[in-house]
Amino acid sequence: MQPPNSSDDSSAPDADAEPSSPEIAPQVMVQTMAGKQQLVGQVSAQPMMMGGMPGDVIMIQQPSAAPKVIGIFTIIYGVFGVMGSLTLVAGASFFGSVFEEAYLGISSNIIMIFAVVGLVTSAGWIVAGSWINGRQRRGIHLAWLLLLLEFIIDITFSFLATGTTATQGALGIGMSVVGTGICGVIIAIPLMVSNNGLDDSSLIPK
Repeated sequence: MQPPNSSDDSSAPDADAEPSSPEIAPQVMVQTMAGKQQLVGQVSAQPMMMGGMPGDVIMIQQPSAAPKVIGIFTIIYGVFGVMGSLTLVAGASFFGSVFEEAYLGISSNIIMIFAVVGLVTSAGWIVAGSWINGRQRRGIHLAWLLLLLEFIIDITFSFLATGTTATQGALGIGMSVVGTGICGVIIAIPLMVSNNGLDDSSLIPK
């Protein structure tokens, strides 16, 4: 018989050796302040893939500046309207005959009434612009109502002007329709953008 080879003993596994335990990843415990809840997880050197991406990406966008811009232009329009209405009131008071000729036969008293109505609507434009600038949806609704009122005033003014022909009257009405439509679309721009930041206030009954 041959003596056992020492090299064979060194290569044989040691029966008494303890099996190597798997490496345990360190854990992290986080306690939230609001709900007193504990979150337990493992620390990994590699980024965790969630849905094919390293993590959920939340994009935070600033609110659109469209309400601010439209609100400022609306306020400016109202201010010019107030100035024009006051000028019209003063002119109809002191130069009635001149204004009657300039406005194609409309009496100075009717011009005065239109000027006062224009003064009220111009003040309404300033209020509407302030609301739109403050991102209040009701400002857009008020501006639409003022547009409709001014359109009715323009149509009435065209019919009262005795010095105009039928063609001129129809042309004036057509221009009023086009101008009112364009202004209505411009005022509605804040409603067309996605991140307008407008609130839920409304002048339209639901």
